[in-house]
Formats: sequence, C-alpha cells, structure tokens
Amino acid sequence: MKEKTILAQNIQTLRKEKGWTQEELAERLRCSFDAIQAYECCKREPACKVMVALEQVFGVTREQLYGKFHWLDRRQAYAPKGHFRAIPH
Repeated sequence: MKEKTILAQNIQTLRKEKGWTQEELAERLRCSFDAIQAYECCKREPACKVMVALEQVFGVTREQLYGKFHWLDRRQAYAPKGHFRAIPH
C-alpha cells in the first residue's frame, strides 16, 4: 500500500509541476476526470495502458512514478530518503 501512496503523490506533484488541472491531465491521458481523482486519492491504481500514458506525458519511468528511485533532477520527495539508489542520467 505504501507504493500506491507514493504513486498517487507523484501523479499529483507531476501534474501540478506541469501546471495542469485534473481535467487537463484526464484529456491528455484520454481518461475521465473521476479516474484522475481516484488515482491521486489512492482509491484506484491506473491500468497498464494508463501507466504507459503517464510515463509519456510526464517523461518519466514507471519506477520513478512508483518512487523506487530518487530522481537526481527533481525534489527528493518522490522516494523514501536513503531507501533506493539514484538513476544516473
């Protein structure tokens, strides 16, 4: 369940960094506004095809979305501090 919480936080943070509303992200992903709300509130996990779309629109990997690695070019809030190794760029 912890990974799901990190995923939800990362989706919301990345969306806000882009300056997008939940409606705008839903349009880009071709899914519903309700789905975006559910992802960000940990009520539902994105389907595989939605995960691929999230990777593409945000320019990140699935591992980064799940917070399994620290991101060198972003805030450390994406992954538990000191828990995983960084991805070299």
